[in-house]
Amino acid sequence: MFAAQKGSRTIAAAIFLTSRDKILYKFAASDARFQELRANNLLLWEAIRFYASQGAQTLHFGRTDLSDRGLRRFKLGWGSREELLQYSRFDFSRHGWSLERPAGRGIHNLAFRRMPLIVNRLAGAMIYPHLD
Repeated sequence: MFAAQKGSRTIAAAIFLTSRDKILYKFAASDARFQELRANNLLLWEAIRFYASQGAQTLHFGRTDLSDRGLRRFKLGWGSREELLQYSRFDFSRHGWSLERPAGRGIHNLAFRRMPLIVNRLAGAMIYPHLD
């Protein structure tokens, strides 16, 4: 995990998964109040430098929903290449394949988006206690 701080406050963090010489940019978050500092850019640059020094050959930027224009622009700005992924599942009741809806659009995401920030923070602390 990489983290960026301003004073004693963590303003951004990123998690990367590694396998031999391949790196996956799995998750990143930042404090919107410090957006102008572009801490995620710094984290990604430092991660690239670190993993390259360790012999990494590829960095995969992970999946991004087509509707998330800001994240797509951020990733494309690093020279990444987009590939369209088509998800499907086998429907046993119909004995055939059907197309899946993109992940991230479920009712749980809608609920978290509408929760007050304090409730989201409490839920995050309970679900991911190891990140505090």
